[in-house]
Amino acid sequence: MSLSSNVKTILFLGTSLAVGIGIGQGYLYYKRHNSHDFTHIGDPPLITGVGEAPHARGFVLSDLTTLPAALTQAQSAFATTIGIEYPPGMTAEALAEAAKAIHNQGLQVALLPPPAFSPRNPYGRPFPVVANDAHMAGVDFLCISWLNESPDSEYWLDQSAGIRGIYKGTLIFAATPGVLTGIECWDAGDLLGAIGPLPFAQRLPGAPDDIQPHDLRVAWDCTLSGLERLAIAHGKRVALLNANIPQAVTHKLRADASNSPPAPNPVLQKQLYEALLLETKGRAVTTAMMLFRSGAPGDVDSPASVPGMLKHVGEAWDPKTSKPPAPKVVPTETATISQPDGA
Repeated sequence: MSLSSNVKTILFLGTSLAVGIGIGQGYLYYKRHNSHDFTHIGDPPLITGVGEAPHARGFVLSDLTTLPAALTQAQSAFATTIGIEYPPGMTAEALAEAAKAIHNQGLQVALLPPPAFSPRNPYGRPFPVVANDAHMAGVDFLCISWLNESPDSEYWLDQSAGIRGIYKGTLIFAATPGVLTGIECWDAGDLLGAIGPLPFAQRLPGAPDDIQPHDLRVAWDCTLSGLERLAIAHGKRVALLNANIPQAVTHKLRADASNSPPAPNPVLQKQLYEALLLETKGRAVTTAMMLFRSGAPGDVDSPASVPGMLKHVGEAWDPKTSKPPAPKVVPTETATISQPDGA
């Protein structure tokens, strides 16, 4: 066989392999987005795929005086977890009392720092004190970082080891999604915390304005699947923290280099919330936690401020919507066979 024939054969086989891989990837993408069983919930109806919502799901409190209302809200929304921000002014006794009230309702407790980025300890009190307070209060999840820049790996691995000597629950190592992709201290936490607002895929500036729920689910899929692949590669799971969606939001990239915020768009905000709730169903194996920050009264970015959104949260988190609807049993008619006379 000539050299040219061998080259042609290699090129043909290589092209066939590439086409086959492309078809396979396209099929998997189609299955991922089109093979769900669907059920309608809500008024107007939402469409949700079958699958479990994150097991640890709920709301983060910045003020303990709102705890009674938050517990009622959590029960109606089928939440399983209440997060507590632990600023320097809160006492260990207040934390323990709140954690007891939350546990008495059958819910888990997550302890988070105030939402202010810090390259090191974000709590404003020594880590051994935070770890001991969390341990004594029976906290289930302890978030140890709140980063928006690349971490000092040696520092965080050392701090994590010290905390683990005191606190025996689940540690969350949290950073913005862009920072998470470049960290090296993977063992500083048990869960990788992605701090919101979470980014989502946006259209080009000149793209059409009309958007469908499926479009926004695909936009969220890009972010969520990227985080999950990162976590899986390092034997971790994902925690979505303060996953609130700003009211000032756009589904398009900016045509200029301006950093000014987009105009408020409450309609798109609600659509994005709904799409995020739907797209996080069926990911419980890899996305273990999703928490929304309750915020202060009047916080327009909170789901509680979006008309009807808490109802949609409950519909998406309702365990009954995690299973396909039971098939309807259609009774079969029994034919009556007449017997001949004398039979």
